[in-house]
Amino acid sequence: MKSRTGSTSGVDSPERSAATLKWDYSGIRLVSLGKEFKESKDILSSNAGTDENCQNELINNLVSSDTKMLQLIYGTVRELQTETRAESRRARMATKQLQATVRKVVKSCLEIEEKLNTMETITSVVEVEVEVLKEQVGTQRGQLTDIMWKLEDYENRQRRNNLRFLGIEEGVEGNDIRVFMIKLLRNAFPELTKWDLEAEIQRVHRFPLARRMGEHNSRLKHPRAILGFCGNYLLRQAIYEKAHPDAPRCTDNITFLTLLDYCHVTVERRWRLQQLIKPFQERGEGRLFCWLQCS
Repeated sequence: MKSRTGSTSGVDSPERSAATLKWDYSGIRLVSLGKEFKESKDILSSNAGTDENCQNELINNLVSSDTKMLQLIYGTVRELQTETRAESRRARMATKQLQATVRKVVKSCLEIEEKLNTMETITSVVEVEVEVLKEQVGTQRGQLTDIMWKLEDYENRQRRNNLRFLGIEEGVEGNDIRVFMIKLLRNAFPELTKWDLEAEIQRVHRFPLARRMGEHNSRLKHPRAILGFCGNYLLRQAIYEKAHPDAPRCTDNITFLTLLDYCHVTVERRWRLQQLIKPFQERGEGRLFCWLQCS
């Protein structure tokens, strides 16, 4: 670590070493001059009774030694002052550099603190927004579930007045399948005389059966079913209740039954449920499951 004078801690700079040497040399000279002055003084004291010329010479020697000592002291002090000023200038320069470095560090710390405060503010805002988004996600998930149920039921709602007639062989309907179905329903259900079947029965056509209806197909021996649209939902229910899968209707040597026209998703679910409750129904324990299936 460098000291304020620019020197390494524990190691003297060349300037300091030179000043120390000068000071040591000056000290040695001063000690030497002091010894000479003391010797001259002792000689002067011991030769107090000698002649006047000798005393004058000794006095001159003392004055000369004293002058040299003063000159040496003055020169040494001047050198020390010069070196002290130079060292002070170096110390001031080092101090200024250190102060500039400290100011830069303080400025950097303030900038970092400001950035941290900004980041804390942004983090707080983001946390609040995340909580709001979580609430919105929960709400939107519920709305999406409702929409999915509505979309899934939409096709069923479009089909809610449809009936599938199974067991009617190909070709018996003649040229007009709608007229044939109206006549068949009048013969099979005399109690439907209050309904205007010509107005209520619409869009009758053949269509292939789904694979899940293979059991009914094998029992009734028909290749395709007939799909009819009833203008009134109550009429559809009345026909279905009188010719549902567990009670086929027979008329004019035609045995047929009716199925509700659900979308493929609902048909798949009902078929799987039927496979589950079939063993219970065979043992006479399927009344509850039948109620669940109808509901």
